[in-house]
Amino acid sequence: MRLLRICDGRSLTLTKDIIHDDDILAYAILSHTWGSDDQEVSFADMVAGKGEYKEGYRKIEFCSNQARLDGFRYFWVDTCCIDKSNNNELSEAINSMFRWYQRAAKCYVYLADVGETTTRRTIGSDVEKELRASRWFTRGWTLQELLAPLSVEFFGSDGQQLGSKQSLKGLINEIIGIAIKSLQGEPLSNFTTEERKSTIARTVACHAAESGCLGASFFFKRGENDRFGTSTFFSTIAAQFARKERSFALHLSSTLEDDFSICEADLERQFEKMIIGPFRKTFKHYGNDKTIVIVVDALDECEEETNVKQIIDLFSRANHTMALYPRLRIFVTSRPDIPIRLGFKAVRGTYEDFILHEVPEPVIRQDLSVYFQSELATIRNEYNRFVSRTHRQLPAQWPTSSHLESLINMATPLFIFAATICRFIADRRYGNPRKNLQTVLRYRTKSQESKLDNTYRPVLDMILMGQSRRERIEAIREFRVIVGSIVILAEPLSACTLATLVDVPQSTVDDRLDMFHSVLDVPSTSTSPVRLLHLSFRDFLTDPDKREQYEF
Repeated sequence: MRLLRICDGRSLTLTKDIIHDDDILAYAILSHTWGSDDQEVSFADMVAGKGEYKEGYRKIEFCSNQARLDGFRYFWVDTCCIDKSNNNELSEAINSMFRWYQRAAKCYVYLADVGETTTRRTIGSDVEKELRASRWFTRGWTLQELLAPLSVEFFGSDGQQLGSKQSLKGLINEIIGIAIKSLQGEPLSNFTTEERKSTIARTVACHAAESGCLGASFFFKRGENDRFGTSTFFSTIAAQFARKERSFALHLSSTLEDDFSICEADLERQFEKMIIGPFRKTFKHYGNDKTIVIVVDALDECEEETNVKQIIDLFSRANHTMALYPRLRIFVTSRPDIPIRLGFKAVRGTYEDFILHEVPEPVIRQDLSVYFQSELATIRNEYNRFVSRTHRQLPAQWPTSSHLESLINMATPLFIFAATICRFIADRRYGNPRKNLQTVLRYRTKSQESKLDNTYRPVLDMILMGQSRRERIEAIREFRVIVGSIVILAEPLSACTLATLVDVPQSTVDDRLDMFHSVLDVPSTSTSPVRLLHLSFRDFLTDPDKREQYEF
């Protein structure tokens, strides 16, 4: 990794290539949209001391000025800090990009297509309209550059600040559909499977749009009238195709003029008349070297099982039907519910799948190692800043390599173990990090039959530690009433509503929930819903085989 250094007189120079992460100083990082290649300042331009007259230099100058105002001497811009003529360096940079954005002290988003803001202090309707239309939100890299850095600030083309990812979280959520809690720093490991696969689907859709091959996308969502059923599924896809291809729009319009009732016909007829027919006529002269992608997210949330199976069948036939036309690729995400599995079993041989829980173990172990090292280093540094006496501080070698290896062995393949245990170790209500880690490691000598035991037993056992028999009975009773209700509710409730429902004083509910931040998403306000951080906590507590083993 190379950085740009701000020298006296505000001139810029490149640092030498920094090999070790520990050698990297505090730096800011730029997120932007690329212009034409001949107007972007390259690594060669920077080495040669030229490029100041290119259009792309304006954003480098902006980043330099903003970094200097924020007290940074170093910053990073992808256009000129990577030697793209070196394939090995380029490949390594792409693989390291998330980590580089994550380590940045601040990320500046430069929106070249959001106009002059002069002395604007608030975002008016005109600026909001420009933000919604900004090309930056359509890039494949947008999610990574939003989520990785802790601090993300948005600026217009004149360098005036528009807001941060915190102050603009509602607007960002509306534009790209990303969960607000992810913009507030919630790690992806805390998200439900549905949220994670939807993030993957959005990323694929963004990459396809950026490369010009996204034909259409549809994101099912249970409970929302226009996204729950299939009545508007194919018409929505057809409408998106029509907006992108004028010829498709003309052929679709002709079809609808002949018979507008197609919109209310059965799925097979809708697909044939509104998708396949216009598609053939539009792309018959393209040849099969062009790829068009349809992205469908959360197919398992479609309301009718028979429709799910039919959609899978129609999509499988589409690739065969249009073999001589542009390559149609359909990307589907779903939980492996029975209708989904049956649907794909019926069309075996027509698709390729990628099963998230079947990622090879070496890959999982490497990811867990990176996660543990990063999280535990953060816990160590925050704890050491909190305690003033040197003898209480954690050494730089904490945790030891053998303890780290034990945690990886205990966690594999459940990433939720790593996330839960790191929250437990960091929670001062249970003790200091050194003590909490030892508590976790005690479970490595016990039966490894259930990985969920290792995940949740340390958290639950701490609640009863040091209590008398009468106190234990009362703690378990309150646990079953309060946490047990949260676990089995069909929809999450707020703490105050839950207190009313189970007829327990809200102060008691709040006191009990204070001990469960490792396994529950407990909001700061009593009117927001309390949620499970992961559904495996419900599986653990409701497992009938454990009923005689654990008091909980």
